[in-house]
Amino acid sequence: KKALARVTAKPALGFLFGMLVTCMIQSSTATIVLTVGLVGAGFLTFRQSVGIVLGANVGPAITAQIIRLMDIETSGGSILTFFKPDTLAPIALIAGIILFMFLKKGASKNVGMICLGFGILFIGLNLMTDGVKPLIGTSAFEYFIRFLENPFFGIGFGLVLTVIVQSSSATVGMLQTVATATAAAVAAGEGGTMITFSMAYPVIMGINLGTCVTTAMVCSIGSSKDAKRTGVVHIAFNTIGTILFLVVMLLMEKFNVLGADFWNKAVDSGGIANFQTIFNLVTAIVLIPFSGLLVKLS
Repeated sequence: KKALARVTAKPALGFLFGMLVTCMIQSSTATIVLTVGLVGAGFLTFRQSVGIVLGANVGPAITAQIIRLMDIETSGGSILTFFKPDTLAPIALIAGIILFMFLKKGASKNVGMICLGFGILFIGLNLMTDGVKPLIGTSAFEYFIRFLENPFFGIGFGLVLTVIVQSSSATVGMLQTVATATAAAVAAGEGGTMITFSMAYPVIMGINLGTCVTTAMVCSIGSSKDAKRTGVVHIAFNTIGTILFLVVMLLMEKFNVLGADFWNKAVDSGGIANFQTIFNLVTAIVLIPFSGLLVKLS
């Protein structure tokens, strides 16, 4: 309890702590659920939890930055080849199996589980990329792409998919693989419609809103008043941030602030990772000074 008090003494410290924990366990939803549980058990006060909640929303952006390594184009002798998912996945899995199964220390088992999680994540993304390729150019897939041209449909799609998958990191990874596969197909002259930046950014906002649904369900089941308030802070943070950012993005797109090429060009996994990082960081930086008002709102 004393250790938690030290790392959450100020909202900025709590923010960094929440971001670090989310990077380690690869799930903002899990971090929020843990925080709600700690508040309910009396290990954290409600005010201490606010910074952790804000930081938890930034953590998944790290996963997206790792996934963008799929776009690295290297020759066989380049050192960057090591960082490609095809290479990282088996290395992470082997390291995880050794640490988890053959070393008896608790810390080694935890590190092994982290390595296994990264390895499985990369293998899953590679499988999704291979699975998307036969769909590109089909009428159903083209209809789905046109569906995303409406930003509000994009937000709704990201929200629903995240509720189903229960992981914003995995959902963003799915969007990255689809964007990469469609762009590669168009570049190779195989036809199809590519996912543009104007299609992708509303989906990312919807993904962030989707995590709120799980939070609302967890906080409504047998938790204390302060634990419920912690969940409300998370929902308010994501909702306010999404509304503000969406208004700004729609105005920028309408007045063509960054040029037509920026909004209509194909987006790759790196562009998606960068936008998610900017979206979460800017939202957190803007709202951290108003954490006291979020407490009053909840």
